Amino acid sequence: MDKLRIEGGQPLSGEVRASGAKNAALPILCAALLAPEPLTLTNVPRLNDVRTMQSLLSQMGVAVDTRIPGTISLDASHIDWPLAPYELVKTMRASILALGPLLARCGEARVSLPGGCAIGLRPVDQHVKGLQAMGATIDLEHGYISADRLAARGASAGGLLMGAVANLAPEKFRAIHAGVPFVDALTTILDPDLPLTVIEWEEWGDPLHDPEVYRYLKSYTPYENLRPVDYPAILATTSLNDTRVFYVEPAKWVAALRHDAGTGSGQLLLKTEMVAGHGGVSGRYKGWRELAFEYAWLVDQIAR
Repeated sequence: MDKLRIEGGQPLSGEVRASGAKNAALPILCAALLAPEPLTLTNVPRLNDVRTMQSLLSQMGVAVDTRIPGTISLDASHIDWPLAPYELVKTMRASILALGPLLARCGEARVSLPGGCAIGLRPVDQHVKGLQAMGATIDLEHGYISADRLAARGASAGGLLMGAVANLAPEKFRAIHAGVPFVDALTTILDPDLPLTVIEWEEWGDPLHDPEVYRYLKSYTPYENLRPVDYPAILATTSLNDTRVFYVEPAKWVAALRHDAGTGSGQLLLKTEMVAGHGGVSGRYKGWRELAFEYAWLVDQIAR
């Protein structure tokens, strides 16, 4: 192992410009895989691992521009090959950082087991366990980690996000759980007589009086943007007494999904609690039972 030997004895003075940290730059470079929009990083250190990561991203389809010293511009609008081959990652431990972003963006990923650790064993099992906890299926074969079968879950406004990703990239997911999902936001926010509508205008905008806000809300509201494509398995859970997101939103969304979705879609289910509110059923044990059902459904869909 190389050494740095420093012999002092002289006072030091002056200024030194601090370089960017490699351990900050590498994760951010991998994170560029998540976004279809261009990304520019500055104060990037000029190191072998950084250059290797640039090559790795390039072979996946990311456009990399390093013409300005210390600056890297990336455009990941097109990912052609969700693979990190052994030839590129054998000297760089940080290659495992590409696994999660590739899986989230492409729905699948293959990353060679990384090398390049001169200070001892640093296993990658925590990366694998984290993805497995979110529903990914991980296989280790011929020195490669392969991941697919991604699941997602979100509730309330997070349920709106679940409906949006289902519309935007249905092929990326095996299963989605949308809890008390705000999937018909446009209709709800157009009604000023509802208890939360007017106070929400400050955050969401006022589609009742502003045509631009109306068009913008309509562009992403899940119920308004269903397509005749194959959707993943979707479980929508709601409560009859929910006063924040009325049960009619997930009910009409699932009905519309069943009508519009392709014939190759997964299960499209609606589960309604008859005595519960926005936060679900009351009581620890009933709450655990409800959560166990939701997790069991996701695991069942992923295992198919």
